[in-house]
Amino acid sequence: MDAAQEYLKQTIELIGKLEANTTYAPILQKQSPNFLRFFKDSANQDLLKTNCEEFFEGLQTAQKADRDEGRAQGKLVREIQKQFKDIKKTISKQKNFAEFDI
Repeated sequence: MDAAQEYLKQTIELIGKLEANTTYAPILQKQSPNFLRFFKDSANQDLLKTNCEEFFEGLQTAQKADRDEGRAQGKLVREIQKQFKDIKKTISKQKNFAEFDI
């Protein structure tokens, strides 16, 4: 088995193990949906056999999309957290609640 096929085999095995694990599966699905779709696509698997360079370019594109989506989600999470903190700050100033740890 050549290196490309071994890479494919081991990566698919790892994806299968992670997806079978109830702790890792939801995180994997949330953090790497584009990577998973790309890797599970049989056309992409065949591409690895015929054109490694094109396969890895596509894989990098999928991983970049996952990173970009993760950054966007992180930004939304920070915005939501800030809104909750702003409420706490506003209330603590208005009501003079010293016990709020802001």
